[in-house]
Amino acid sequence: MYIINLGDEKMLHTISENIANSLFDEESKYPMSIYVYGIELMISSLIGTIVVLTMGILFKSVIESIIFMVSLSLIRFFSGGYHAQTYIRCNTVFAISALLVFITSKLYIKYLMEYNIIIHIGVFVVSFIIMAIFSPVENENKKIDKSDRLKFKIISISITFIEIILSMFIYYETGFDSVLAVLPTIIVVDVAILVEIILKERRKSYVSKEKC
Repeated sequence: MYIINLGDEKMLHTISENIANSLFDEESKYPMSIYVYGIELMISSLIGTIVVLTMGILFKSVIESIIFMVSLSLIRFFSGGYHAQTYIRCNTVFAISALLVFITSKLYIKYLMEYNIIIHIGVFVVSFIIMAIFSPVENENKKIDKSDRLKFKIISISITFIEIILSMFIYYETGFDSVLAVLPTIIVVDVAILVEIILKERRKSYVSKEKC
């Protein structure tokens, strides 16, 4: 029953509290709220992983699902971007993004392989511009110190470059086309950055109007 109702934020919080209370006490190193929050994140991430892997099995894209999750998490940790306000919305966006990557990868392999190098270069150029201008993007769930901003920007661009070069090398050396799922995954990161920037501007505009 817990698995069925995990979309309920209160249920997830209650489960996390019960687990935290069984593992820690008031004499632990950190406040109980930190443990509860950490467990909530772990459970939510586990659910998201299971959902994406299940989708990968259903769409015969298991390798693509793994590439999607690894590639996305590596770049997003440093680039930042859109974060949903609730766990269920976060996992929904995560699952929809994965589905779009699966579909785009199959269409890409079927119809656009003759433009492979051009598309690789195009994705990197677009991503470089977006990350150079905007990343790292803060949100309410992840604050970034000013001293770390340049470092995060350089790392996010570097990881993107490495993933693109590595995908090209693996494909041309082995013909393993599943690795090309890296490209739509990077586009997902770019979109997440732009969406968060747009939402930030809308929030600022809304606050300004409220003050007026």
